[in-house]
Amino acid sequence: MPGRATARPENGSRSRGPHRAMDRLWKIRNRTNVDVEITGRHVDITEAMERHIRQHVEKLPPYGDTIQYLTVTVAVDSGGQLVEIIAKYHRARLVAQAKSHDVYQSIDEAFAKVSRQIARRHDKLVRKKRGRHDGSVE
Repeated sequence: MPGRATARPENGSRSRGPHRAMDRLWKIRNRTNVDVEITGRHVDITEAMERHIRQHVEKLPPYGDTIQYLTVTVAVDSGGQLVEIIAKYHRARLVAQAKSHDVYQSIDEAFAKVSRQIARRHDKLVRKKRGRHDGSVE
C-alpha cells in the first residue's frame, strides 16, 4: 500500500538476499515518494543513525520529486567511518562519499555532497529544457 512503511521483523533480524544485505527499507511520503535503503557493512545501523539519515532525506532539495531511490551504505574500515550515498535522479546515478572518524559527520558531509549534485543536475535540466538564455546578444 502506498505511503505505508514496510514491516520489520519483531526480532530485529535482517533479511539477507543472495545479492545484497538490506537493513532497512521504507518510503518517505512528505513531498516525495523515495525508496531509501540503508545498509551497514561491518556495523549495525542503530535507530539513531536511521533517524539521522531519515532527517537528511526529508531535507533534500524541494525539486527532488524525480528522485527514484537512495541507497545509503555505512561502512567501517581502518581509516574511519565511510558513508556512500547512491541516488537515482532523472536518469542519472549520483554518487557521494564521505569519510571521517565520526559516522554522523560522514552522513552530514555525504548528504551535503549529494544535495549539491542534485541541485547542479536540476539546473542543468532546466537550462537544457529552456534553451541557453545567458543574456548574450549575437
